[in-house]
Amino acid sequence: MKGEVYEKKCVLINEHGIHARPSSLIVATSVKLGVPPNTVFIENVFEGCQADVTSIMSIMMLAAARGTELRIFTHETNQHRAVDELTELIGKMEFD
Repeated sequence: MKGEVYEKKCVLINEHGIHARPSSLIVATSVKLGVPPNTVFIENVFEGCQADVTSIMSIMMLAAARGTELRIFTHETNQHRAVDELTELIGKMEFD
């Protein structure tokens, strides 16, 4: 069910930004949470581009480097938990 935008923000701390491994972890977590395609998104706040959390290529195209502010959001009232969990995951991800 569509509602108002539910969003959270975090700053990317991973030294190499979002590359293949973090992207795949985001997608795997989204699948585990049962997120349907095109319902939860990550936005690179500085660039203004956004990605579907169920699409590894879409996430990698954000080209988010360390220190990038990201906004994770949805319009779906049943996806608030996914926004919360993905924000926590992305905010603490550290890969080499």
